Amino acid sequence: MLDVSKHALSVLETSVDAIITIDRVGTMLIVNSAAERLFQYDRADLIGSPIAKLMPEPDRSQHPQYIDRFLNTGEARIIGIGREVVGKKADGTLFPLELSVSQLDLDGEIYFTGVMRDITKRRNLELEVLRISDFERQRIGQDLHDGLGQMLTGISLITQHLARKLDQQSNALANEANEIVSHLQEADRFARALSRTLVPIPVDEKGLKRTFQTLCSQIGRLYDVTCNFMADESAFTHVERIPRAATNIYRIIQEATTNAVRHGGASKITISLRENSQGIQLTIRDNGKGFSGDEDQSNGLGIQSMRYRAHVLGGKLRIDRLEAQGGVSIVVTIPRWVSPQGPQ
Repeated sequence: MLDVSKHALSVLETSVDAIITIDRVGTMLIVNSAAERLFQYDRADLIGSPIAKLMPEPDRSQHPQYIDRFLNTGEARIIGIGREVVGKKADGTLFPLELSVSQLDLDGEIYFTGVMRDITKRRNLELEVLRISDFERQRIGQDLHDGLGQMLTGISLITQHLARKLDQQSNALANEANEIVSHLQEADRFARALSRTLVPIPVDEKGLKRTFQTLCSQIGRLYDVTCNFMADESAFTHVERIPRAATNIYRIIQEATTNAVRHGGASKITISLRENSQGIQLTIRDNGKGFSGDEDQSNGLGIQSMRYRAHVLGGKLRIDRLEAQGGVSIVVTIPRWVSPQGPQ
């Protein structure tokens, strides 16, 4: 059994974070009071049990393989790296966790210590930020359609009438008036198309795949770019099972493509939604000029919004500059689990 000094035990017990130490096969050896409260287990029910007891599937079944892979190859997917995972309470409730793991070599034996913190409140705050953002987006979209759109239509009709009168009078200004009408009609179409991208996502009666294909077509027309969309049918099956996943993925695509065109000057965008061993992977690539600075410094509201949307789905967002071919790749990985505390 691992020897723990009285001082270390005092620190362990007074920590506000949950701390659990396991051996090389994943058996829990040390569990502090915060971990008992976090997972709602008595310590006696945890010590001697596998750490996988506190995980949902598929991590529950695969965790022994994770440890074996690390011990045999040294490949560390989590050691020394803080990351977000999913925990499972005694009553079966799933919740988001921030986890950091350290390795300890003692007397020839290997142990792992995990420090965990419940981030449900953070997730709820992110959800509230997104709720407000979506409300404002919808309000602006409605104003564009009912306000600006109607005004442009009215001005266009007045200008058309004026152009006809000038044409009847063989006035040289008739051609310029008709040109103004053409520009007004184009502005009206643009405003109405933009308003449609801001209101709640219009789910096509033929399913989510058609919805996202339509979005890609709208992006192409709206920004005059080439937009291609590819997807696995199985990916949509998982998206449909996760509350609000379709809405958040839809908004991430809108934000990423807007950035690509307006800030990156992209002329081609490729969107893919695939299923892999980790869950669902959304990839948005463009051929623009990318970010001017380091990705970590690119913390505008648009990128923060995309990160929030990925986080509330339990996922991660990564942004890479494509040095060889130019442009940016935005990758969002969403696990298969569905948390009761997740977006509703």
